[in-house]
Amino acid sequence: MRQYFRGRLVRSVCRYTGRRQALPRPGAVRRDVLTRLNKTDRSSILVNTALASTLLVGTLFAPAPAVAQTMCTGGPAAGPTPILEFSNSAPIICANNDDRKGTVADPDAINLSTAGADHYIDLYNSGPLTASEDGIDTQTEDDNSFITIENVGDIDAGNTGISAVTEGSADRLRAW
Repeated sequence: MRQYFRGRLVRSVCRYTGRRQALPRPGAVRRDVLTRLNKTDRSSILVNTALASTLLVGTLFAPAPAVAQTMCTGGPAAGPTPILEFSNSAPIICANNDDRKGTVADPDAINLSTAGADHYIDLYNSGPLTASEDGIDTQTEDDNSFITIENVGDIDAGNTGISAVTEGSADRLRAW
């Protein structure tokens, strides 16, 4: 037999007062929910603190993701074709040990340029270069974009053997 009190199903009768206790409405928040949140035990606080500390230390000391790099290709094949590379998305790292000759369309033997912050140029050349303008022509166009050139090969150039231009703050040029 069902008993109703104020339109709700009666769960039981209180043994101290003799009053009937109605069931909570569907979707209603229980009275003890907020008091249970205030009564957290020590172990759960320690576990949550350890988890937060681990995540914080992990994000601070985690290694940075790998940076994409553009490797110089130097035309369709190794040999006398000039190296022409432009990158606006990654640094350029180039190591050349082949003979390179400038052409009428591309008068520089090696021409490397980047645009974008932290896009540096690192060039090593040990092959002989022949060009009607510049033997090595490099240019960077943004902040923290340095140029490093190490040349141990012969350069026969019409204008300049090595031309290097950096634009932006904190740029530097190293040539050997």
